[in-house]
Amino acid sequence: MDGFEWVIEMIYVVKSFYDYGKLDQIVELMGDMSYDPDYCYELILEAPFAIFADARRYYQDESRYGEVEVTVLYDPIFYNYNLLCRAYEAKNRIAKTENPYVKRMEEEVDAALDFHNYAFGYHCYTKTDREKDCRLVLLSGPEFDGWYAVPEALFRLYEFFEEGVAKLEKELQRDLATVIALPAPRRAERKEAA
Repeated sequence: MDGFEWVIEMIYVVKSFYDYGKLDQIVELMGDMSYDPDYCYELILEAPFAIFADARRYYQDESRYGEVEVTVLYDPIFYNYNLLCRAYEAKNRIAKTENPYVKRMEEEVDAALDFHNYAFGYHCYTKTDREKDCRLVLLSGPEFDGWYAVPEALFRLYEFFEEGVAKLEKELQRDLATVIALPAPRRAERKEAA
């Protein structure tokens, strides 16, 4: 990082955590911070790990995209949202492609992670067979210099999933409450023979 650009990016990351009420998480991640550009850059790269419940990062030297850094993010809230989407589809007898909650999720993920950078991409996996099948995968090449903006995007998504789970639960509960109770069948009166 050149000049004081790293200071501005670090402030941006810390402010994202502050705005979403998670300042203690970034402070814990910072530990005994030294103020040098390399350390701050590493901290910026590690910030997404403090947002989701579980995260992994690995490098692929040879992929169809060239050298790629892969960050895989898991969280129960993401899994629960997708489980509730499947329940909504089953209840309404609609396909995943017709589900308004799935469409809204896709729009939100696209809007949050659209950094207008050719060296960044993502995949949103929504299978619910196992919790780890439901994940968000970030792909970045060596030219990607927007990691400072990733925490804010992830917080935005996390907030969307929290609100979405509440809406879906309410929607599914509301529909259960509107079931009309059928009257109990009457027992036929028995007459005695004379």
